[in-house]
Amino acid sequence: ELFSADLAFQGAEGVGTDGSIYNTDLRLARVDRLMLRLARQSCLLADHSKIGVTGLARCGSLAEVDVFITDTGVPAAALRRLARFKTKIVTVRP
Repeated sequence: ELFSADLAFQGAEGVGTDGSIYNTDLRLARVDRLMLRLARQSCLLADHSKIGVTGLARCGSLAEVDVFITDTGVPAAALRRLARFKTKIVTVRP
């Protein structure tokens, strides 16, 4: 493979309530998908404004991510829905 990483940090344009991760740039979406597959550990970063948002390209799923880092603005109900993917969720204050 062309890429290799011990730890990948990735952003997202959106995180659907079904756990899908979205990006609006097709080129970045391809790289994101590849890095999710190749990295030993992956961290997704998306603030509360990205939750429930979809986009042009689906990059993967929270089920493929080791750690999801977001902020305390995410509603509790949304966090409960996202927790079903067994991904560690870390919330931080903005």
